[in-house]
Amino acid sequence: MGHGDLAEARTVVQPRGGRLALLVRGLGPVAWQRVDTVVALALLVGLTGPELLDRSVNGDPPLAILALGAGASLPLAVRRKWPRTVLAITVTCAVAASLLDVGYTPFGSNAGPAVGVAMYTVADRLSRRVSVTALAVVVVATFSSSWIATWLYGGQENAVHVVAAAVGWLAGDAVRTRRAFRTEMADRQSREMAERTRRAIAEERVRVSREVHDVISHNLSVIAVRSGVGRLLFDSRPDEARTALTEIETVSRKALGELRRLLGAVRDAGETVPTPTLADLPGLMAEVASSGIDVTREQGELPSGLPSTMELSVYRIVQEALTNVVKHVGRTRARVLVTHAENVLSVEVTDDGPRDGRGERAGDPGWGLVGIRERAALFGGTADIGPRPEGGFRVSVRIPVPVESRVGVDR
Repeated sequence: MGHGDLAEARTVVQPRGGRLALLVRGLGPVAWQRVDTVVALALLVGLTGPELLDRSVNGDPPLAILALGAGASLPLAVRRKWPRTVLAITVTCAVAASLLDVGYTPFGSNAGPAVGVAMYTVADRLSRRVSVTALAVVVVATFSSSWIATWLYGGQENAVHVVAAAVGWLAGDAVRTRRAFRTEMADRQSREMAERTRRAIAEERVRVSREVHDVISHNLSVIAVRSGVGRLLFDSRPDEARTALTEIETVSRKALGELRRLLGAVRDAGETVPTPTLADLPGLMAEVASSGIDVTREQGELPSGLPSTMELSVYRIVQEALTNVVKHVGRTRARVLVTHAENVLSVEVTDDGPRDGRGERAGDPGWGLVGIRERAALFGGTADIGPRPEGGFRVSVRIPVPVESRVGVDR
């Protein structure tokens, strides 16, 4: 995974919604307090005001009308802070109006709108268990007071506030459920984003460590071999010793340059680092040949448009295989074969075994061969690594080629 994947993992998803939804979400506590105050005053003026002014219809005491109307409406100004208390006060006023036969709204003694708003707040702000309990209490209290008022005064008391309470509860519970769903989705998205970021960072660390291993292992192996040659030839053949030292300097500078570019890319995600491709294999084999390895390359017709990551992996596989030859075998003959057939890219690196009397290696247990297998598996490929029956060692990798890269061209 590269830097683009890290940037994608860190992308912040912007909230959706229309302008009204954004405006509502942008209101702060003070703004909502003002809205609630306006609603409370509007209910008092709009519902209780006409009862105070129209004395020809209602002969109830003005003070009782005002007290019950204000008690049912004004507490709504603080409904968000004390939802249960406000609901209790509003319902108490409605029950008292029914029992006293005092009408403080144009609809009689019920407080439908105020009770509905208060019930909505309870269902919106509190848990469903609490809001259902509150709704049951409201229904029992209002129906009981309505029945008692009918028995006392002989009239049929309506129960609009019961319907308003039920509608308010349904609306509030729906809003609370939707908000809980949005919160859960946001939390889940945040957790998934954090997990993607964690995986991206972990994969990036593995990629960087693999690249660092390949660069250091290969170049230090070449340096070690050439420095040994220079030491042995320093007195007898100084010209060849100087050549070895020159090659050591070249390889060292190249390794330092690769490490600087690699570490620079880690520090700056926007920096583009040139990565080796299959076209760089001749230069790689020239470096290996300078260590005394007789290396040849055979490359058939390859598909065009291979992903750069796949070309880099193939390059590193060949590099690691040849590095193992330099470290474990010494002077020998090695062969690199890269072919494409039946939508599979095959890479094979073999050597003839040591010429200087060294024992055959049983296989490198270090990170090099592990890295080869990991690079092959990254693209759904396989790696067959081990000694050859006729002597020497063999690294064979098969990688499926993407569909869009299956048109052959001569590379």
